[in-house]
Amino acid sequence: MKILNNLLFYVSLNIRKKKVRCMGLKKMVGVVAVLSLLFACGCEKQEQNGNNSSNEKKDEIATLVCTQTTEEDGEKETTTFEITSKNNIVKKVTNSTTAEVDEESLDLVISLSESMMKAYNEVDGIDASVSKEGTNSFKISLTVDYDALNVEQAKEKLGEDFDADDFLAEKNMTVDDFIKENAEGFDCK
Repeated sequence: MKILNNLLFYVSLNIRKKKVRCMGLKKMVGVVAVLSLLFACGCEKQEQNGNNSSNEKKDEIATLVCTQTTEEDGEKETTTFEITSKNNIVKKVTNSTTAEVDEESLDLVISLSESMMKAYNEVDGIDASVSKEGTNSFKISLTVDYDALNVEQAKEKLGEDFDADDFLAEKNMTVDDFIKENAEGFDCK
């Protein structure tokens, strides 16, 4: 998404100006790429049966979890995706990414991420946050509730950063299609 790419560019420029050692550009691109996915899926499935009569179709509610950990230049990044589906249709996705950066650049990265998250939090059905997770790491979390998601509002609030081919435009995606389009490279158990 364009907003994530703009964040990457802005952070890179400010870090170079201040001569603060931060994640390398390649690492930043990796973080942004993972955040751009925002959603993916795993293969750890827990099924629950709803209270339905024998005449009604049984609702199959499943939760799938997928995690990916990468390390580059001694900086570790862990991304976890959790997808809740009903009858194989994605209903809710939570993406959490925890990444390590230099202590000197941590506050700058958090500040820029908070600014970026404001636009997402203005959209019904999306909850985004960033937090400090220690002396050299931060966590970005984004949850989308597809039943509450307002696609038209997302188009309005995100402006040119809204992509019609992005996950925000598709409210009735099957779990298999979601995995195919968003979960490449993740270790699913």
